[in-house]
Amino acid sequence: MQLVCLQPPRQEPVSVGEAKQYLRIDHEAEDELLANLIQTARSAVEDFTQRSLMTQVWQLTITEQPSRRLPFLSKKTYPGPELFPHNLPFLIKDDKSHEAEGVYFVEDRSSLSEALDYLTLRERSGMPGFVTQEFVPSGGNVLRAVIIGKRVITYWKRPNKPGQVITTISRDAIIDSEWKPDLQEKGKEQAHVLTEKTGINLAAVDFVFPLSLKRPAPSFLEINYYFGRRGLGGTENYYRLLYQAVQDWLLEIGLDPKSVRLV
Repeated sequence: MQLVCLQPPRQEPVSVGEAKQYLRIDHEAEDELLANLIQTARSAVEDFTQRSLMTQVWQLTITEQPSRRLPFLSKKTYPGPELFPHNLPFLIKDDKSHEAEGVYFVEDRSSLSEALDYLTLRERSGMPGFVTQEFVPSGGNVLRAVIIGKRVITYWKRPNKPGQVITTISRDAIIDSEWKPDLQEKGKEQAHVLTEKTGINLAAVDFVFPLSLKRPAPSFLEINYYFGRRGLGGTENYYRLLYQAVQDWLLEIGLDPKSVRLV
């Protein structure tokens, strides 16, 4: 069995421009070198974590006759809806993908078949594991609460087209910091509870709300320790927020906050 990348990512997690801004480089002489370093770093992270950071196309070639027919090539024998883990519709997520890659919206046997075929390929490629999740009818609107130290910053990831169910910034979601401030406050409260109970002080927590209800309560969607920064105003602003949190922490434990500086 052989797994080959047919189409590498069309873009890298960090652009050359972003890298140059962070490194304070104001010329173009090393642009090619930076591009190669970014690609190498992304490949190294993917090899280590066994997860794709960006969308890619891979081909799985089976070089030997399998001892039995593969489930995605044979007649489907998936259970009926009465044995599904949730009522339809629900979500299936593979274990090591990022930015909604590997997330399937299951609404019938056909979409379940598509999801399980994909998961079968992943498992045979050495990347097993998935979770199922109850679907909350949120209209595709996801509230992100970013925890940085003792501060929580919220913004919505909203669909950019009608009927969009899976909403991420990598899929051109609309970043909205003003919409439904009352629900943003509910998300902030839950994020603060999470930090108090777990000690988590740097993460992005996603919440969904059943918006058809008069008083919707937040449900935890996921906790991200690796997260994008566009909703925070970009990488430079993210580091300003992180720097302030570090200074506050040093002051709290009786150390000099001026002992660290942002460069």
